[in-house]
Amino acid sequence: MFSSIKVAVIMPTYNRAHTIVRAVESVLAQTHRNWELIIRDDGSRDNTAEVLAPYLTDARIRYLPRVENKGVNTTRNEALDAMSDDVSVVTFLDSDDTLVPDALATALSVMAAEPHYHWVNFPAKDEAGNTRTRLSSPELIGTPDVFIRGTEIGGEFVQFLRRDAANQLRFVDGLNGYEGIAWIRLAHQFPCRFRPQPLRVYWQDTESLIRVGAKSRRYYDNQARGMQLWMAEFGQRLAGLNPAGAALNWYVLGHAYAMLGECAQARVATLAGWKLNGRDVRLLRNVGSLLRCWLHIGLAK
Repeated sequence: MFSSIKVAVIMPTYNRAHTIVRAVESVLAQTHRNWELIIRDDGSRDNTAEVLAPYLTDARIRYLPRVENKGVNTTRNEALDAMSDDVSVVTFLDSDDTLVPDALATALSVMAAEPHYHWVNFPAKDEAGNTRTRLSSPELIGTPDVFIRGTEIGGEFVQFLRRDAANQLRFVDGLNGYEGIAWIRLAHQFPCRFRPQPLRVYWQDTESLIRVGAKSRRYYDNQARGMQLWMAEFGQRLAGLNPAGAALNWYVLGHAYAMLGECAQARVATLAGWKLNGRDVRLLRNVGSLLRCWLHIGLAK
């Protein structure tokens, strides 16, 4: 029924030679066969190109490497720009995760049943089958306030977008993560729907800049830039919808600034969090990180 609809699967990658094969195999296993897989390599230093070589005989798979590392958001944007003209629907897959076999077919069926929604969000599960998503209702409509408030949704999703919405989607160049900024901006332009079927498998056997154990200066710099932008654009609205959530964000931003040695900015952000919710346990953490900042102790390297 939907065989004429072409789906683009956008896959950014960086040093994922040990996981990317399973991600590619999950696309090859799709019951819907009309797709293209665009793999944009963000300057990998491992043998990603070597392990992908056998798959490039399939004309539906395009591997687009570059030497310079620019970050995952820029990489996603470049892959979006490389889509074929005949693509009608777009989705995303990280190179350490997988799609369930009927992911494309299920998404197309849902989108056909609700043509007035320009994009649809589906839950994720982990490799053991446990949910990785919080969804307050299987019929939830994704207004900007739903994304900003953050109480009805949480965790990992996979998005499917009609081409008109995908053409307006831009992730923040130079950041890793904070895709929520792009999704909120998009929700202001196009209505979207949340549906309950888990279509993505979120594997937990790798680290990334965001999903990482040891926190470096690079990590905190990315966190500070991302959270500062998020709060500058949506913080006032969040404070009205969910004061505790806004406080949490301010505390996260304040701690990141403190770990970078930006003591004055850390103090301002921490005070903003305290005014909204002085009972959050993160206040104590931030007081400690502020003291270390002023004493130049334990700052991120």
